[in-house]
Amino acid sequence: RKENSDAPLIVGTTEIYTQDSRSQTTILDVYSKKEGSVTIFGINEPNFGRLYQGRNSESHRLYQDISVGFGGYKVLKKMGLSPSIHQLNEAPTVFGVLAFLDDLYGEVKRRIDEEEKILSEDHSLSEEEKEVLAFGEALDTVRRRTLYTNHTLIQAVESDFELSQFEHFVFPNIRSEKVKSFLREKIEKRGKLKLSLLALALADKKNGVSRLHAQVASREFRDETGAPVMFSGITNGVFLKRWNADVTDLYRESGILDEFDLPTPDFKKKLTDLNSQKLEEIHEKKRIELRSLLSLRLDQYGLPIKIGNDSVGEKKTKIFYWTRRFAGYKRPDVMFAD
Repeated sequence: RKENSDAPLIVGTTEIYTQDSRSQTTILDVYSKKEGSVTIFGINEPNFGRLYQGRNSESHRLYQDISVGFGGYKVLKKMGLSPSIHQLNEAPTVFGVLAFLDDLYGEVKRRIDEEEKILSEDHSLSEEEKEVLAFGEALDTVRRRTLYTNHTLIQAVESDFELSQFEHFVFPNIRSEKVKSFLREKIEKRGKLKLSLLALALADKKNGVSRLHAQVASREFRDETGAPVMFSGITNGVFLKRWNADVTDLYRESGILDEFDLPTPDFKKKLTDLNSQKLEEIHEKKRIELRSLLSLRLDQYGLPIKIGNDSVGEKKTKIFYWTRRFAGYKRPDVMFAD
């Protein structure tokens, strides 16, 4: 890295394993980058490819998923970091939690074995009984410490993989036969395993990214038994610095936002008392900036984009845009309703 550069630093390596006719170890570089008070870690290697490369259920996509999951878990463990909560930000991140389950099962099984040594023979457990106890305890702990956040209900983003793909990419990174059996059972029931189904099985709490999203997800998703799954609605975080800064400042000055940029206890009353003329002046200022910016762009005919402004005697042009997928639950028809 060049001096004074803010590019990520390579801070070490981790590895994942694959197995077909031969065993293979892939070494992954570990990168670190600090943003404010947050340190971000990432992994890569020359053949890793771009984000979402290939089709959803292709083997390279699974390779990427297990690299981030198993490789990322090893990075955290090497650094002595033990997350109190594992958030699955979409289902492909589930392999990090699977690595946690495998690791925790080994720890619990060793503890039960040690405890058995001090018990009399009359109370001894069979090996199978100890495995069942250890797996149940580990799975319960993993579920209580895992939440799954779903961002899209579109089936096109779903990944499902066959047993042969799991045997090639996933199983070589799992030490416990008990965890492998847990996965095989789920795959053999359907011939393939959707990663969202695995995420639902390993997460105690499930979130949608809005109230409506959670309502639809609760109707659409089913667990492996066919039972509906309850999703909670948690609205996506809004980063105020990406808002119109003048509006944010006005909200602070008017007592709508506190020193932490959170709504004040009486924010509803303060919104009612807000100087609407000042707010409109801020919006008009931004509209002028937008028109100026667009005049430097070209439309599909190679002409500058001209948007009318009635404040200077031009025919006013309304602007609307849609930055979401055209999926029914996102209500794309709302822009034609008013």
